[in-house]
Amino acid sequence: MWRKPVQMLLSLSLLVLFSIAEPGHLVARPHAAPAFPSPSTGRAPGPAQPTRDAVTRRLSPLAGHAAFAVELYPDEYMRYIPNTAIPDEWLEVSSVADTAYYAGDFVGDDWRQMYVIDYGLNELHALDTRTGAATPIGACQPISGHVWTGATGTAAGTLYASSNDEASSFLHTVDITTGAATVVGQITNASAIIDIAINADGEMYGLDISSDSLVQIDPATGAGTVIGAIGFDANYAQGMDFEPGSGTLYLAAYNATASRGELRTADTSTGQSTLVGAFPDGAEVGALAFTPPPAQVLQNPGLEDGWAYWQVDGAPFLSNNSHSGSWSVTLSGQECWVWQPVFIPADALEVSISYWLTGISSDPDWDNDILCGSIWDLALQTEYVDVCYGLTYFYSYPMVWKRRIHRLEADELAEVAGKPVVVAFRLTQDWNPGYHKTSTAYVDDAALYVTRPIYNYDHWVYLPLVVR
Repeated sequence: MWRKPVQMLLSLSLLVLFSIAEPGHLVARPHAAPAFPSPSTGRAPGPAQPTRDAVTRRLSPLAGHAAFAVELYPDEYMRYIPNTAIPDEWLEVSSVADTAYYAGDFVGDDWRQMYVIDYGLNELHALDTRTGAATPIGACQPISGHVWTGATGTAAGTLYASSNDEASSFLHTVDITTGAATVVGQITNASAIIDIAINADGEMYGLDISSDSLVQIDPATGAGTVIGAIGFDANYAQGMDFEPGSGTLYLAAYNATASRGELRTADTSTGQSTLVGAFPDGAEVGALAFTPPPAQVLQNPGLEDGWAYWQVDGAPFLSNNSHSGSWSVTLSGQECWVWQPVFIPADALEVSISYWLTGISSDPDWDNDILCGSIWDLALQTEYVDVCYGLTYFYSYPMVWKRRIHRLEADELAEVAGKPVVVAFRLTQDWNPGYHKTSTAYVDDAALYVTRPIYNYDHWVYLPLVVR
């Protein structure tokens, strides 16, 4: 839930730090880094070290904790990370080009918008987590000579923000209805707090990039107590947040030694951090904000209990060619289905459908043979969402497992929230027995993940199986 700041302005160096990226738009650019650069709260210089390409549809299995983040460099996007155990895989929510959202978080139990401070404009904005659309709220001014570096929200509805001038750091509260900032006090024993985060117990921490230390902060006064070294060279913009389910403190770090953005966890008793993994292409991340943990809705998603909870049509059968466990479902013929009814709560914040797929194909013509994972109405007459894959891929790469995933768009979520629906997997192919070149698909580890603004998932309603 915490965000790492904007670039720190050094007095008398404002014009050096900025260059015109597009007409009329200022983008912070730090000085060329010396061998041992002084702490900076801005974007990291030079290209990030690539790790792997950012992906938008095909990811590793959803699990663990989900979060939103604002990528600052090399691209400028609002991102959704379905599984923070695998931080080098994320989804694009929206472009946030020509902004400088270095500080931001959720506030209270409103998970539909992130409150972010635009460092260049000194304005508070609300970012819609479905669309990425920004709504300006009002002017948000730090104390004279300071720039905004981080923000964190509480369950009670308070937004805190940190500022510094590379010589001193201050804590503020920000009115989320007007943007007005009020000084709480100086964060002592920390000259360059780059971000802050507060947990469910009201304990606040900040990262001081001058000393590379974790600092505990009194939310009432700003008084800081050094906890200990974080164990890496933190520089430029950083992000922080507590994962609400486990209470773990995460750092959206920029490691100056490795020249890359990384996700880390930090021990609040010692300060020491542990690497989780690099962000895609070593991207630099500012704001980091965790959502409530997602819940898997499908029963028997890997077919390990046979056909339990699933309905079939077109003679699919179980196969030991599995992605995990012992079984997958094999679909073949002109048209073949498996499906399962579930209920999507009306208060669902996020819904993602995903599955693993492999196959064999003798058909080199694209778009003839297709496997789709879809969400339908109970009558299987109205298709709300489909995530399809052309089986001709397996003509060249037989039996290579591929991952498909789709985060429902705002209009798609509106169609299914509060409804009983069917999650279905179907194979369709052009068909002329004795002539047609056929394809066969194997599906495993299906998932429908739902994030809600509450933590008790014991009351999911599973509808009786329907007969098609």
